This record gives sequence, C-alpha cells and structure tokens, in this order.
Amino acid sequence: MALIDEVIYFSVILAILVSTIVGLIAGRGKVKDVKDWVIAGGTFGAVLLWFLMGTEIYTDFTYLGLAGFTYTYGAPVAYNFLTNGLAYMFGFMLLPLIWIFSKKFNVITEADYFEKRYGSKYLGVIVALVGVLALAGYLDLNITAIGIILTSGTGHVTSTQIIEAKIIGFLLVTVFIYVSGIRGSAWNAVIKDILMFSTIFIIFITFPFIFFHGYGNFFHEVTVKIPQYLILPGAKHN
Repeated sequence: MALIDEVIYFSVILAILVSTIVGLIAGRGKVKDVKDWVIAGGTFGAVLLWFLMGTEIYTDFTYLGLAGFTYTYGAPVAYNFLTNGLAYMFGFMLLPLIWIFSKKFNVITEADYFEKRYGSKYLGVIVALVGVLALAGYLDLNITAIGIILTSGTGHVTSTQIIEAKIIGFLLVTVFIYVSGIRGSAWNAVIKDILMFSTIFIIFITFPFIFFHGYGNFFHEVTVKIPQYLILPGAKHN
C-alpha cells in the first residue's frame, strides 16, 4: 500500500471512529421522549444550531459537487449564489412565523405543523409519507457518495470493498442516530463543519501562492488561458 493510500485509509478510519463515538456520547442518557429525540427538547443554543444548519445547507454538494461544477462549466456556477439568496430571503420571512406557531402548539415535525396549521390529519400523513420518500432518496445519495469518495481517493477500490464500506457506514450512522437522535447529528455537524471550513481555508490560502505565486497571477492565468470560464454560457471541460 502506497503512503498516500495509507494516509487516506487511516484518516477515514479515524474520522469514522471519532464521529461514531461523538454521536453515541452526545445523546447518552439524555433522550427521554420523541420530542427530545427529534429536536433535543428545543434546548439547542444558537451556536450548536448554527453548526447543525450549516452542515445541512453547505453539504458535500458545496464542498465537492459545486467545485466540480465550476471546474467543468465555469461562470454558470453563479446560479448557486442566486438560488441561495432567494432561499434565504424566503427563509427569513417565513421561518420566524413557523417557529412561533410551532412553539405555541408544540409542533415537532413538518407533518405535525401541516396537521395543526390546516386542521387536517390526512394532510399530516401525506406530508410524513412524502418526507420519508424524499429522505430515502437523500440517504441513498449519501451512501452512494461513500463509494465515490473511496474510488476517487484511492483509485483502486474493488466493488466488494465499496459495498462493505457502504454497509458499515450505514450501520454506524443508524446506530448513533437511533441512540442519540438529533444530538448525535448536531455534534457530528460541529466536527464536519470544522474540518470542511479548515480545508477550504487552507486551500484558499495556499493554492494560489503555491501554483501561481499570488492571487493576481492566478486570475491573470484564468483570464488569458480559459476566458470562456468567466462568461456565460461557460465552457465544457476537456
């Protein structure tokens, strides 16, 4: 096994172990009922909630997918900034109202909200079913990403190893979520966000200086060699 493969292998193992342990410890002895399991009894402070929301909003899509999209097409990536702006605009208008209603009527899930807000139990059931189906697809996407990460990181992972990694990852996450509820996700979000923002910061600072001796030369090279990446409709990476 090459040195780089060993580093990747042990880094992944360490990250998995730390995440699992933190997830299990986070809710040990604290989960008393469904409300506590789903929303931690409404006890999250602003900092922990910020990390939890951050890791959901700025997920692997932003960290890897959006970077890959930029590398492939260039300027069209601006769509993401526009959609985020619209999402925040509607969020700041609607979410405080939803929060006030939910606190007043002891709402826990989205299904609870629609049931109590519109007085229809059937609507609540429909929302719950749609949510389960949507999360099933999202879960499958994340499990698939495990295989992609392993393949990209090492370059020579067998199909059997990928399947084993997916099963192990799924079981570990299932166990600590079952035990700790949202607390396990929240504290894992802290770890994930710190790692994500740290690596982004390091790359942002070091990459232009290592390869281009500064930001000015970096943008000059982009302008001269691949100007099509800076204008719409962008370009297809060859």
